[in-house]
Amino acid sequence: MAESLEVIEIAWDGPFPVEDVVSRMHGAADYGVYQLYGTHSVHGADVLLYIGKAQDRPFGERLREHQYEWTEWEASGVTAYLGRLGGTTVMTEDRWPEWEDKIARAERLLIYFCSPPYNSKGVKTFSPMRPTIVVNHKRRHRLPQEISTLLWTTSIGTAAWKVFGSN
Repeated sequence: MAESLEVIEIAWDGPFPVEDVVSRMHGAADYGVYQLYGTHSVHGADVLLYIGKAQDRPFGERLREHQYEWTEWEASGVTAYLGRLGGTTVMTEDRWPEWEDKIARAERLLIYFCSPPYNSKGVKTFSPMRPTIVVNHKRRHRLPQEISTLLWTTSIGTAAWKVFGSN
């Protein structure tokens, strides 16, 4: 039996200077997926440079790591957009593994489809995952409104697939 399609909804906020995220975003709701924008030597100004996840530590701690590694060395200031997952059910502590899985899948899909230049590892390969649609709400900046695994979960690559009107 095929797995059912799961929708992961993300509400985005930003832009924030990386320094502001590092100093202020350490609360209980400061987890999810983030985008970093700046100037790229080939792609130009205000381009998506990197997509990451704040899954086991808040946005502030995660972006501090980038700050020391590379963001402070960029040609222009780097800004962050923060994506928090949500839905109609409350995410309680006993459902934490489910929430972590959703963050990881959302990050993988966003990296694969958006191909940020500083995410080379996630752009090269895409491992299978359960059927998923990621819906980006609010201040998503350059992200598409929706991305999904439907390309890999449709029947077109199977012998059962037929062109309409054919026998």
